[in-house]
Amino acid sequence: ERDGPYWKIAHHVRPDSDFWAWFVSDHYDETLNPSLYLDFMRPSVRDMARANADAIIGLHVDANGQRHSRQWFADKTHELRTYWGVNYGHRGDDKDLIMIHEICFKDGDAAATENLAESLHGAIENPKKLEQLCGGGANVNAPDAAGRTPLHWAARARNVKAIDVLLAYRADPKLRDRDGRTALFDAAGTGDAKVVAALLRGGADPNAVDAFHATPLHAAVHARGENVADVVDQLVHAGASIDSRDDFGCTALHGAVRRGDEAIVAALLDAGADANIADSYGATPLHLTASRGFGTMARLLMEHGANVQARAGGRGTPIEVAVKSGHDQLAAVMRASTGPQNLSIGARR
Repeated sequence: ERDGPYWKIAHHVRPDSDFWAWFVSDHYDETLNPSLYLDFMRPSVRDMARANADAIIGLHVDANGQRHSRQWFADKTHELRTYWGVNYGHRGDDKDLIMIHEICFKDGDAAATENLAESLHGAIENPKKLEQLCGGGANVNAPDAAGRTPLHWAARARNVKAIDVLLAYRADPKLRDRDGRTALFDAAGTGDAKVVAALLRGGADPNAVDAFHATPLHAAVHARGENVADVVDQLVHAGASIDSRDDFGCTALHGAVRRGDEAIVAALLDAGADANIADSYGATPLHLTASRGFGTMARLLMEHGANVQARAGGRGTPIEVAVKSGHDQLAAVMRASTGPQNLSIGARR
């Protein structure tokens, strides 16, 4: 037990209270104290981790932009364990080890976690083991709690060998998770052209739509990586509808402009994207560019026919948006443009 007035009342303070946040801010390194963790924090941490394990793992991207399967996390057990309060000389035995994967999986849904090492989802990082399981009659289309099939996980892991194995055993690339997304969405979201190519070879639909009517092309323009433009080219050449709109009226070009990536914008425009489509809120790609002050991108859009005088909804023209946003130089460039004039564009879905 620590000395001082704060420690005397510590056990009477809820971890989610304002006082707790203030108290920890002044005693940050004491958060490793085992008595506090055991008595107050461990139950809620475990409950939250179990409840959100699938979602957290699905969102995790490492420093190289790579996603990993559940088995990968389980294999990291010994790298992730530590002793509570080791900085303060607290000592414990093996039962005091924080085992991250056990917090997430041990007492969770047995159907989703039992025999993890033997499941197809858990074998994604080991194509040889994966092939053994597939050859042994495992269901190659078995979904996890989020509706993701082994093919979804292989795409997230950027594992082309695993994708090829699953497709060889008749994995269906058109199956959707709970959000309506096929494995091709996950592949496009990695920005990895090889992964996208593998799924397209296996019959993935480049025009599949998710619950928000977004397509893999929408997913691709938000991916991180150096070869996203190549992914865009692959999807377009495979027949992706380049001007497809999601539930917000946005095309892939809107997404690329918001991202601020000139290479992706150029790839879409060169493939024939319409630079004058307005989203559900009345914004054309040039409106978005004007509000952000992207001069080079604005020129690129105007070279492909973007209308600087387009009036969409109550937003005004791109020129007016540029002025209101403080980008006077860009507004001057737009005024000097010889592109189409006086075309009124209504918001479209």
